[in-house]
Amino acid sequence: MSLLSLLAGLACAVGVALLMWQIGHWASQYMIRERNAPPGVAMLRPHPDGVQVAIPGAQGQIQAWHRGSGPAVILVPDAGATAGAMLPLWTLLAGYGYRVIAWESPASLRGQSLEDVVADLDLVIRHFRLNRPLLAGCGWGAYAMIQHQAGSIQAPSAQARAMVVVSGFSGQAVPASTGKFRQIFQASLGYQRRLAAFGEGISTEALQAIGIHCQLDPGSYQRHAFPEIFPSARYAQLDLPTWLLASRSDEILSPLHTQRLAAALPRAEVHWATEGGGHMLHWERPGWIVEIIREADATIRQASLAAS
Repeated sequence: MSLLSLLAGLACAVGVALLMWQIGHWASQYMIRERNAPPGVAMLRPHPDGVQVAIPGAQGQIQAWHRGSGPAVILVPDAGATAGAMLPLWTLLAGYGYRVIAWESPASLRGQSLEDVVADLDLVIRHFRLNRPLLAGCGWGAYAMIQHQAGSIQAPSAQARAMVVVSGFSGQAVPASTGKFRQIFQASLGYQRRLAAFGEGISTEALQAIGIHCQLDPGSYQRHAFPEIFPSARYAQLDLPTWLLASRSDEILSPLHTQRLAAALPRAEVHWATEGGGHMLHWERPGWIVEIIREADATIRQASLAAS
């Protein structure tokens, strides 16, 4: 009888331990664990350190900053994000001698349609009269970037030499709910709790930076539906080197988005972050992203020289 009681007690103890572990695991995904700021956050300032220009757009003035004289790289921020949100990439790319251009779309900041953001990107490329720039975009901004290039197949003056997609969005068939974007972009309704959006943890500095650089009006997205990317003959015709960078720890966008883009784009190459990082890879892992950009650019130049 005592042996049965002992076994029953052990079973209960193991069961309670497993239950507590599971509860702790769930809870850890929705709490803020203080840690040192990710490397990118230390670089963040309200605006890039470059020459500012205003470009007339259909929905208002597009603000753009440029710096340097080397190969051109245009940085495309996420939905509702200012140009300053791209500062970690801006700083490193400028240090390597690239001509870096960061911009912010009034259409994106106000939560207007995808077509308006794509049109703003086209205006930026044409304003600077760039000869096949490299485009590097994050999240929903990367989606707009891909849509722009897919629509520019017959317009050589607007074509890029390559794309780098960071935590890329791939579209969806139903309207994005107001609650979803409030959860992502409004700290008061839950963004702090999305721990894995910043990988292993989120610092006070990172939370302050969100407030500075994310100005999205999430309610406006209730009026818009993001189209499914399949079937898309234009994607299949997009013969453009594309590097897809993502993290399997991203809780804002499922890795499925990256997998769908990889299947749709004929020259896509996927790189998964293996040393931490969540959705905000351009803040957490800017050095890794810039190294891939440099390697991609070197590959493109070598192929161009070989072809000539």
